[in-house]
Amino acid sequence: MKKATPSAPMQVSLELPLHFLVAIAIFLPLSSIVAPVYSQNYLCYDQDGNFTSNETYGTTLDSLLGTIATMSSNSLDYGFLNVSVSRPQYHDDIQVLGVCSGDVTSDKCRDCLNRTSHQVRQLCPTKKQATLFEDECWIRYSNVQLYGLYARLPA
Repeated sequence: MKKATPSAPMQVSLELPLHFLVAIAIFLPLSSIVAPVYSQNYLCYDQDGNFTSNETYGTTLDSLLGTIATMSSNSLDYGFLNVSVSRPQYHDDIQVLGVCSGDVTSDKCRDCLNRTSHQVRQLCPTKKQATLFEDECWIRYSNVQLYGLYARLPA
């Protein structure tokens, strides 16, 4: 009778094919470029024209938008912002509207509105009307009344 000899243990190779590793090395860095952290869209309206740097409109607008950063989160409990200033001496008003998504906290809402207010001023630096949309909020400012009016398109 023949004596059974134990077989050599089976070796498992953990090596990945070279083409698979090359594909990962190429596409992994591209995925961070293709997928942005957030999407943004903005509109700079031309209907009411521009303002120049020596006009007070820009200074007043910046001051009004600057109040967002100092707002208490309690003032944004419902995710809605409506601030305005009337400037009868210039026959001009400035109104700022902002809305946050219902699933963000009031602190995140304020941060989003503050961030978008700075971004929209950089994107539309001399426009009297502009809007910027993000995933968590949108903000719009205008020199015409926005609140309480129905409009199918921006004024």
